[in-house]
Amino acid sequence: MLEENLISYLSLRPRTRLEISRYLYGEKLDEQIINDRLKTLLGRVRKKWPQLITPLQDGTLFISGQGQHFM
Repeated sequence: MLEENLISYLSLRPRTRLEISRYLYGEKLDEQIINDRLKTLLGRVRKKWPQLITPLQDGTLFISGQGQHFM
């Protein structure tokens, strides 16, 4: 579920890690907990679809395989 939400959110446009974490987890949790959860989630997605999410030089993340089926 979170994996699908992450991919859907990133498919709209590139996002920063802060934007992603606020979208997925809100702002009520401790920042370290949110960072750990996002890191774990990104790791799971990258394990399933290694080339799907690509970081840009400015630190934003985007979906690199827009036309590919991954779900």
